[in-house]
Parts: sequence; C-alpha cells; structure tokens
Amino acid sequence: MRGWLVGLMLSSGAAAFAAPATLCRADETSYFSCTIGPAHKIASLCGHDAQPRYLQYRFGLPGRAPELQVPALTSDPAMGATFFHEAGRRADGKLDSDSVWFRHVDTIYKLEYVVTEDEDIGPEFAEIVLLRVPSTARPRGLSCDSAAGAKSLVNAFDLIDAMSPPGRFAQGSPWDALIAEERAARAAKAASAAKR
Repeated sequence: MRGWLVGLMLSSGAAAFAAPATLCRADETSYFSCTIGPAHKIASLCGHDAQPRYLQYRFGLPGRAPELQVPALTSDPAMGATFFHEAGRRADGKLDSDSVWFRHVDTIYKLEYVVTEDEDIGPEFAEIVLLRVPSTARPRGLSCDSAAGAKSLVNAFDLIDAMSPPGRFAQGSPWDALIAEERAARAAKAASAAKR
C-alpha cells in the first residue's frame, strides 16, 4: 500500500510539472505556447535563432495542420518586418509585461506575458489580445490556461531585432502602429480628394 501511494504521488507530481503543450517542433524554440478555452486549441510562437533565423505564430490543435500560421512559410522574405516587441514596466515595480505582436490581414495579434503583484489577477498571466482594424473596434482577449509556456517570450526580442532590416521603424505598441496607419490613410484620402 505504501509503495502504491508513493507511486501515485510521483505520477501526480510529474503531471503537475509537465511541459506546456506547444505546436513547435523539437528542433525549434518555443517562445510562447498556451492552451486556450474549452476546445484546448494551442497558440505558439516558434522560432529558430541560428541560420536560417525565423519566427512563426501557429494556432490550432496538436497533431493537426495549424488553422493559422503567420507568416505562412518560415522562409518568407518579409520575415524581418513581420514581428515587433515591447516591454512594459510600471514605475512602482508592481507590473512587468513582455509582448510580441504582428499583423495578419485586418487583425493585430499581441502575445503577452505579465507578472504582477495585483492579488486580483494573480502573480502572472498570459494572453493573446486581438485588435481588429479599425482601431475603434473593441479588442478581444483570449486568456491562456497557464502562463508557464509564455515565460520565454522575452527571449524572442533578440531574434526579432536580429531579423529586422536596418533602419526599420521600431513601433512601440500595436495601437501606435494602427493609429499611424489610419492617419496615413486619412491623409492620402484627403490628398486624393484635394486633387479632384
């Protein structure tokens, strides 16, 4: 009986410390992976920091082809202009956040890992925020079941910088990029109307 209890405790402990589920392959680094919602779909940011360098966001169910991959190919020539990163630190030290974001069609995806001292939301959490274009649309947050697979997100920052083309404008946040894009579109529309 005693051996059975020890075996049960060991197997329970192993399950509690299992690696987070990921859509990344064994030869890739998983910078962010989390399970979302009752369908247990996985969102992963996978990459390779040696040549050829790449990052790729994948979303779907394990064992199946991803529902979404951005960029579609890890050899995409626009890879260096796809991903951006930002870090947020509150002055009081009670909240730190790391995020990587990218745009796909009419949506900005922001992968975020947050460490906080706010007891209402816990010591840490991870989420994916979807920002639809135009910026007046309400953001949608998808909470990760656990933050364990998101702790390495900050490690993607150096890879993003290494892949970026020289002189690329470093945008501070998804909102900044969206607002700048909308201003440019309005200015182009006004200039076009003035020519008529």
